[in-house]
Amino acid sequence: MSTLALATGLACMLASGALFAFSAFVMAGLDRLAPQQGLLAMQSINERAVTPVFMAALFAPAALCVA
Repeated sequence: MSTLALATGLACMLASGALFAFSAFVMAGLDRLAPQQGLLAMQSINERAVTPVFMAALFAPAALCVA
């Protein structure tokens, strides 16, 4: 059980770190662009972000909590 709790904690830290970096740096960078450029950049980010590795890192904490 302690191994599962450790894995869950690490997965939560990974997911929260990714979300923090996005909100602290990416959104701040997009805010500095002109609206049309920011829109195009965000659309490009959205297309590239949906990868198996990113989705696993984002949703693994929820799956581990259920386990």
